[in-house]
Amino acid sequence: MILLGAGGVAAWRESSARPMRRWAFGAVALAGGLAYLPLENTRTDRIPRNWNQAAAFYDKALNESPRSPAAHLGMGTLLTQLHRPQDAVVHYRIAVEGWPDNADLRLNFAVALAEVGDNQSALDQLDAAAGLRVTDPTAHLLAGSLLLKQSRPGDAWKAYEQALAIQPANLNALMGSGAALTELRRLDEAIEKYRLALTVDSRNAEAHAGLGRTLAASRRLAEAIQELEQALLLDPNDQDARNDLSGRRNYSTESTNDLAVRQGFEPWVQV
Repeated sequence: MILLGAGGVAAWRESSARPMRRWAFGAVALAGGLAYLPLENTRTDRIPRNWNQAAAFYDKALNESPRSPAAHLGMGTLLTQLHRPQDAVVHYRIAVEGWPDNADLRLNFAVALAEVGDNQSALDQLDAAAGLRVTDPTAHLLAGSLLLKQSRPGDAWKAYEQALAIQPANLNALMGSGAALTELRRLDEAIEKYRLALTVDSRNAEAHAGLGRTLAASRRLAEAIQELEQALLLDPNDQDARNDLSGRRNYSTESTNDLAVRQGFEPWVQV
């Protein structure tokens, strides 16, 4: 059973979640409440009846057993999907006290903590989740993404490499490692990671765009333009790739050579 909030951890899951250990009361509380939850996000100004039913179910469960980890997990999941991470954190924190060895719970908790800006606590939960499920790269992937957002590319790269040690062909890990290496200016290594990602999925627009940007940073504009064009063919709505492509096409050989000289490189000729 995957209890991860929509738009959060579930987007990263590469394999089915293992069934969670339940307490006798917890099984009833959790399964009963989740039966009311829709599968996708719903705007909070148009909350359907089943959200209200789920909330009522968990309220009743918590009145009967205030420290039930299953009921707190269910309420936290509901609040996460209603975009109320601050309230979700309160329930996840209590649930973790009762279910400290539940990896999925800690992943959920980490996502909610990151959404409220408590990044270090989120990383602590991800580290705990990684220790509980050593054959699953999800916690490392989430840590890498969070560290990149914190402008910590060195630590992000280490997290993605840990994910790749578990799943060498993990597409998200390869692209994340490529992005981190690009920020670290280790451009040849970044290009290699993106090319490996494209061997996993040759039609991944994000991988083509990332490769294009890294090639451009390496002053290989002809190749960069080709990759960015491919990215737009696969995803015409990628405005970032469109802007990057427009900017690369507008570079003149003269301006690029001037930039190269200013940066201490030998002048080069655009292909």
